[in-house]
Amino acid sequence: MKTLKLATIALLFFSLISMFPGLSSANTKFKDVTSKNDFYNETNYLTGKGIISGYNDGTFKPGNNLTRAQAAKMLVTATNKQDIAQPNLSFKDVDPTNQAEQYKYISRAVSLGYFKAGTDNRFKPNEEINRDEMGYALSIAFKLTEKITASKPLAFPDMKRHKYAEQINGLYYAGVT
Repeated sequence: MKTLKLATIALLFFSLISMFPGLSSANTKFKDVTSKNDFYNETNYLTGKGIISGYNDGTFKPGNNLTRAQAAKMLVTATNKQDIAQPNLSFKDVDPTNQAEQYKYISRAVSLGYFKAGTDNRFKPNEEINRDEMGYALSIAFKLTEKITASKPLAFPDMKRHKYAEQINGLYYAGVT
């Protein structure tokens, strides 16, 4: 499966978030993101919104792959769901005490339906997120699922039997993909 780079996710999130009026941009400095980067404005915008924050050393590391835990935090924050009641979910690989920050976002993202825990009750927080998972999560988080109809046919015929065909269709008709 193809994984997604942080810079790519910044562009995706920007395209979704910018659909909502009243949002503004911030000018943030990351050592490794300059105005010459294609994703400079989007990165600064998402940083200003608190959706991304970069690393403690002042870098963004746009070439890094996005993890499932990072995506969960970004989606919960972008949809302003970080203050909903804390779900009481149990994962074999996310400790609510020792990984409280991760657990806070992961449990909310799973309870909101953005992600599904594996059948073995693992979330796999440090695993790189793939396109299928991110497409599904984005379409659920931003309510972009679109039934395949005569007026909104599936734009990608090779996805006809894909388990997330309606989510992919929704992303297409929303102009995200």
